[in-house]
Amino acid sequence: MVGPPRSELFELDLPAAVHVDRAERSADLGLTEPDAQVIQQSPHLGLVDPPIAVGVDTLKAVSQRVVAHRAKLRRWPARSKAAVLGVLLVGSSACRGPDPEPRAVATASPPSPVRVEPHPVVATAQPPSATATATATTVLAGPLRAEWLERVGEGATEVVIMPPLGATAPSRLVIGVHGAGDRPDWACGGWRLGSQVSAFIACPRGSKLGASTFAWSSPAAIEAGVERALDVARARFGSYIDAGPLVFAAFSQGATLAEPLLRRHAARFPIAILAEGGYQTLQSAAFAKSYRASGGRRVVIVCGTSSCFRSARPAKRVLEGAGLEVLVVGDPKAGHNLNQELQRALQASWAQIVASVH
Repeated sequence: MVGPPRSELFELDLPAAVHVDRAERSADLGLTEPDAQVIQQSPHLGLVDPPIAVGVDTLKAVSQRVVAHRAKLRRWPARSKAAVLGVLLVGSSACRGPDPEPRAVATASPPSPVRVEPHPVVATAQPPSATATATATTVLAGPLRAEWLERVGEGATEVVIMPPLGATAPSRLVIGVHGAGDRPDWACGGWRLGSQVSAFIACPRGSKLGASTFAWSSPAAIEAGVERALDVARARFGSYIDAGPLVFAAFSQGATLAEPLLRRHAARFPIAILAEGGYQTLQSAAFAKSYRASGGRRVVIVCGTSSCFRSARPAKRVLEGAGLEVLVVGDPKAGHNLNQELQRALQASWAQIVASVH
């Protein structure tokens, strides 16, 4: 078909309606059941899916009414001088697709009668269910278009965001907090790949440490940076961000200084990922009890070194004792880094990491 088609759907006082779809060099004829789900025929009249059964008399009546009302169609293209209508429909339990090669269509005589099943399929329009209505509340403008890495703000207020390009549904928001001697873009890159590029990753920047690296001066600085990252991500991407639970992910120093924020904002961040750091926090029964009581539900311990894995064993017992779900993921060959080995370990467990919490 050439160019966008111009269509006209008109109702007849019959069990079905005819949908005439014309473009510059072709015309398609299709039938629609009363629920207005259009089933189109290709120009060479191949079979279509799903299978339907329509009486021959009905088809003839439809064709006659279309010809009689042709002059009344308000948007019929001026170039069109005639409409050639023909339908070949087979009602069967097994429906084959269009023929691989187009067949010649005779226009001088009507098609031969076709044997159909004795009980035509008639669809009854049903009201949308409550579930369908609830899931259709968020309407996006289209696939997400953005740069793969965006920097918002300058200096100490900078936030790096890596969005899930092409997303067609709202996606999870992960706040990634870097470590000491680290960078927000490095942190975002590690979590982005670890999440299989399925989430928004927003990473605040700490205080300047070296020529191009940064660190956190205090837990309060992390909390301020996290708030800034949340505001920037929501302002920039709006409805593309899922309204569900946020994920807090921190590496090394970021994990070590995360306890005050997690205690205060457990309901906001019911999923906490601490990588290669925060060992004392993870083994604290007081923290575990407070985080669980305030809304925390899942703690993910990410390790790239053998010492981290040794620390994770007692930490898991303490956290689970407070009623928290605990996952331990990683690769002892990765080292103290969000590198490819650790990213692969995260990818293998990501669905479980961000699964719904209750």
